[in-house]
Amino acid sequence: MNIYECIYMVQMNDFTEMKNLIQYYRPMVTDIWADVFVRKTNTILCEKEEFYRHADLLLYHCVFEYRMDRALSFSGFYRRCTKNKAYDILRHSIRKQCYLNQTCISLDQRIREDTKLYYGDVNMFDSLEVHETHVGIYKKSYQPSFW
Repeated sequence: MNIYECIYMVQMNDFTEMKNLIQYYRPMVTDIWADVFVRKTNTILCEKEEFYRHADLLLYHCVFEYRMDRALSFSGFYRRCTKNKAYDILRHSIRKQCYLNQTCISLDQRIREDTKLYYGDVNMFDSLEVHETHVGIYKKSYQPSFW
C-alpha cells in the first residue's frame, strides 16, 4: 500500500494505517529532531520522545489538512510542517528559559525622572514605597466635586 492509500484510509477513520504512517515517517522525524535540537543548538531543549508525540499529533492533523491539488507531495508537506513545529518548540523553550533568568521590575518600582536614581540603585522588594512629596501634593489638590 502506498502513502496516499494510507492517507485515504486514515481519512476514512481506519486508524490501523496511522501506525504504518508513523513508522514510515519516523526516520524523517528523528532526522529533523537531530538537526534542530542537537546539531544547531548543541543542547537538547526537547527530548526525543516528546518530539515524537508532537510529530505524531502533527501527522494526524496533516493527513486531514493536506490538499492533493497542490504541487507539493505529502512527504514534503509533512516535512515542512514538522520543521516548523520543531522551530516553534525551540523558540518556546528559549523564551521560557529567558523568562526564568530575567529580573522583572514592576511599574511601581520604576525609576523616577526627577531624581538621579539609576536602575542599579532600585531595590527589589515587594513593598511599595510612597514618597512624602507626592502624597502632600495630592492631599492639597484633591477636592471632591460634590462638596
